[in-house]
Amino acid sequence: DVVNENDCLKIGYTFEDSTYSIWIDENRAYTIPKFEWIRDQGGNRTLRTTTNTFQKTTTGIWFPKTILSTESLNGKVVSTFKAAITVNSMNEPINPDIFRRSSFGLPPNTLINRD
Repeated sequence: DVVNENDCLKIGYTFEDSTYSIWIDENRAYTIPKFEWIRDQGGNRTLRTTTNTFQKTTTGIWFPKTILSTESLNGKVVSTFKAAITVNSMNEPINPDIFRRSSFGLPPNTLINRD
């Protein structure tokens, strides 16, 4: 199957009253560009489809760029979710001192409460 102009493997399975399909892009580090869930229950059919596009980070990791998820009930769209993700950096070295209490600029003996 082709998703976002890329050849993908499609895996499908059924569990109870739901059918699941997952598309896997082997050429992009096994990312999942599409996921589909269909549920038939009580004469109603729910379909949820999530489609992702990916961006390759400077460190070579494929990370979601856009996410589009739609849910329909008996063919009528009832909800839509869209997200666009910007990655500035990933998997770059972090100075371990950034996690020390002194890096937060708190005065000495400041009480830190977990509540």
